[in-house]
Amino acid sequence: MRSARQGSVAPSEEDNVTMQQIMETIRALQEAITASRVDQDRFQVDLAISQANNEELRRTNEELCKNLLNVGEHTMDERALPLLVKASSTPFS
Repeated sequence: MRSARQGSVAPSEEDNVTMQQIMETIRALQEAITASRVDQDRFQVDLAISQANNEELRRTNEELCKNLLNVGEHTMDERALPLLVKASSTPFS
């Protein structure tokens, strides 16, 4: 095998094949980087959608909790009201 390091002016056929392999590897890596960037962009969009959904769920959860507390307060008032009415409607019991 002769190479430029051993005094040959032109690269040998073995060096050309190696250079072609290197170029193919570089092209494959560039394609992989491009595909990775596309995937990263898609993941960013999915993340933004997920964060928006989480925020909406958080707001809905807070709203449901407030409604549940309000229902609990009304239920207690409604339970107490019949007892007061019953007690006042039968004064001699």
